[in-house]
Amino acid sequence: MTRDDQRSDGMPRSPRDAVQSYLQALADADADRARAVTTPAPSTALLGGDVLRRQRDLAPITDIEVSEPVSDGVVSARYRIGDRLAEVGFRTVAAGGGWLVSDGVLELRVAPTRVPHPTLFGTEITANVPVYVYPGPREWGSRDPYVGAKDADGQPFPVGPQPPSTVRLDPELTAAGHAAVSEAVQRHLTYCAGSREPDAAVDRPGCRQHLNRSAVPGTVRWTAPSDTTGLFRTLSTASVTTVDVAGAVSWQATYTPSYAADTTRTAVNDDYLVGSVDLTAKPPLFTEG
Repeated sequence: MTRDDQRSDGMPRSPRDAVQSYLQALADADADRARAVTTPAPSTALLGGDVLRRQRDLAPITDIEVSEPVSDGVVSARYRIGDRLAEVGFRTVAAGGGWLVSDGVLELRVAPTRVPHPTLFGTEITANVPVYVYPGPREWGSRDPYVGAKDADGQPFPVGPQPPSTVRLDPELTAAGHAAVSEAVQRHLTYCAGSREPDAAVDRPGCRQHLNRSAVPGTVRWTAPSDTTGLFRTLSTASVTTVDVAGAVSWQATYTPSYAADTTRTAVNDDYLVGSVDLTAKPPLFTEG
């Protein structure tokens, strides 16, 4: 926007100028300018520069083309946001001798969710309490380091104005959550590998690997499974901070057979590990069963 397109106080002179200024402010991640050319939102908590810059990192706005108003202050605009083409109309209103975009800020609510302390761009939000954001990508999360959030409906982010909407969030394990589960399982397997018995539960309570061989008690040497990538991890329906784990694992055991006390044998013991990880434990704890 040129100097001739706005008044000395920065107010756009026409509906078209308002939309052009608004879109350029979004493209530049200029939160102050974007707020100056839109009608005031009830809350600006998510309308600051940090959020706007993150939206632009995720989806730059380019190729802005703004038409003259078609009717009643509605201005058509065409632009790219990320890899998507937006062709939308913006409403404008006269204000203080200038013009403002009246639908440039979106209102949304989050439905009640299992996500612990849900966040949008790192700001904690409350179910059914409206928040206000600019069109563009959204980053959902939670205050819990192990549990994140995703849009349950998987809808593309809005590229322009839309009516007030409600978002449903589902919990999901974060990268830190996946790592915590793997580490908890590995700690348990390492503990269980310390058994010296054919039935590991005898000297390692909570362990369930079992050698289906006739072995002299106290002579078994277990080697824990080295590959646990095939284990399935699912957030429990009972508790969002509990992860159900299940899958095939393979133990190796050397032992002295009871029928040949002067020899050593090696066996591979295929097993199916079932249990859960309590993410609230410090450190997270895997329990079989």
